[in-house]
Amino acid sequence: AGFSSAPSNHRYYEEYTTTAATTACGGIACYGQALSETAGWYGDYQNMVSTTSPWFLRGANANYSDSLNGGIFGFYSNGGSTSSTSGVRAVLV
Repeated sequence: AGFSSAPSNHRYYEEYTTTAATTACGGIACYGQALSETAGWYGDYQNMVSTTSPWFLRGANANYSDSLNGGIFGFYSNGGSTSSTSGVRAVLV
Protein backbone atom coordinates (compact mmCIF):
# COMPACT_ATOMS: atom_id res chain seq x y z
CA ALA A 1 0.00 0.00 0.00
CA GLY A 2 2.95 2.31 -0.46
CA PHE A 3 4.65 1.68 2.89
CA SER A 4 8.03 0.04 3.25
CA SER A 5 6.97 -0.72 6.83
CA ALA A 6 3.72 -0.13 8.68
CA PRO A 7 3.47 2.85 11.05
CA SER A 8 3.78 1.79 14.69
CA ASN A 9 0.58 3.57 15.71
CA HIS A 10 -2.60 1.72 14.65
CA ARG A 11 -4.41 5.02 15.02
CA TYR A 12 -3.54 5.78 11.40
CA TYR A 13 -4.57 2.52 9.72
CA GLU A 14 -6.49 -0.73 10.13
CA GLU A 15 -4.87 -4.12 9.72
CA TYR A 16 -7.21 -6.83 8.46
CA THR A 17 -6.17 -10.45 8.97
CA THR A 18 -8.58 -12.15 6.53
CA THR A 19 -10.57 -11.20 3.47
CA ALA A 20 -13.90 -12.05 5.16
CA ALA A 21 -15.79 -9.03 6.51
CA THR A 22 -17.11 -11.05 9.45
CA THR A 23 -13.66 -12.15 10.71
CA ALA A 24 -11.22 -9.61 9.27
CA CYS A 25 -10.21 -8.02 12.59
CA GLY A 26 -8.04 -10.70 14.12
CA GLY A 27 -10.62 -13.46 13.66
CA ILE A 28 -13.52 -11.42 15.01
CA ALA A 29 -16.02 -8.99 13.52
CA CYS A 30 -14.88 -5.50 12.52
CA TYR A 31 -17.48 -3.42 14.33
CA GLY A 32 -17.30 0.36 14.10
CA GLN A 33 -15.86 0.33 10.59
CA ALA A 34 -19.12 -0.29 8.69
CA LEU A 35 -17.83 -3.64 7.45
CA SER A 36 -19.14 -6.48 9.59
CA GLU A 37 -22.28 -4.67 10.69
CA THR A 38 -23.36 -3.61 7.17
CA ALA A 39 -21.96 -6.46 5.04
CA GLY A 40 -24.64 -7.50 2.58
CA TRP A 41 -27.34 -5.08 3.74
CA TYR A 42 -30.00 -4.68 1.08
CA GLY A 43 -27.97 -6.96 -1.18
CA ASP A 44 -25.22 -4.34 -1.58
CA TYR A 45 -21.93 -5.71 -2.85
CA GLN A 46 -19.16 -6.57 -0.37
CA ASN A 47 -15.54 -7.37 -1.13
CA MET A 48 -12.78 -7.02 1.47
CA VAL A 49 -9.39 -5.50 0.82
CA SER A 50 -6.41 -7.75 0.15
CA THR A 51 -2.66 -7.40 -0.33
CA THR A 52 -3.14 -6.70 -4.04
CA SER A 53 -6.14 -4.35 -3.56
CA PRO A 54 -5.58 -2.57 -0.21
CA TRP A 55 -8.04 0.35 -0.64
CA PHE A 56 -11.83 0.45 -0.17
CA LEU A 57 -14.36 1.94 -2.56
CA ARG A 58 -17.50 2.66 -0.58
CA GLY A 59 -21.12 3.23 -1.42
CA ALA A 60 -23.21 3.61 -4.58
CA ASN A 61 -22.06 1.30 -7.35
CA ALA A 62 -18.99 0.01 -5.52
CA ASN A 63 -18.88 -3.04 -7.77
CA TYR A 64 -18.73 -1.41 -11.19
CA SER A 65 -19.26 -4.72 -13.00
CA ASP A 66 -22.67 -5.33 -11.40
CA SER A 67 -24.77 -2.18 -11.01
CA LEU A 68 -27.63 -4.19 -9.50
CA ASN A 69 -25.70 -4.78 -6.26
CA GLY A 70 -24.53 -1.23 -5.68
CA GLY A 71 -25.86 0.89 -2.82
CA ILE A 72 -24.82 3.09 0.06
CA PHE A 73 -23.75 0.11 2.18
CA GLY A 74 -21.60 -1.51 -0.50
CA PHE A 75 -17.81 -1.77 -0.29
CA TYR A 76 -15.26 -3.09 -2.74
CA SER A 77 -11.49 -3.50 -2.77
CA ASN A 78 -9.35 -1.39 -5.09
CA GLY A 79 -5.67 -1.10 -5.96
CA GLY A 80 -5.68 2.67 -5.45
CA SER A 81 -6.83 3.84 -8.87
CA THR A 82 -9.58 6.40 -9.42
CA SER A 83 -13.12 5.30 -10.14
CA SER A 84 -16.00 7.07 -11.81
CA THR A 85 -18.50 4.41 -10.70
CA SER A 86 -18.32 4.64 -6.91
CA GLY A 87 -20.16 6.99 -4.62
CA VAL A 88 -19.31 9.07 -1.61
CA ARG A 89 -20.81 9.07 1.85
CA ALA A 90 -20.17 11.33 4.80
CA VAL A 91 -18.98 9.76 8.04
CA LEU A 92 -19.19 11.46 11.42
CA VAL A 93 -16.70 10.16 13.97
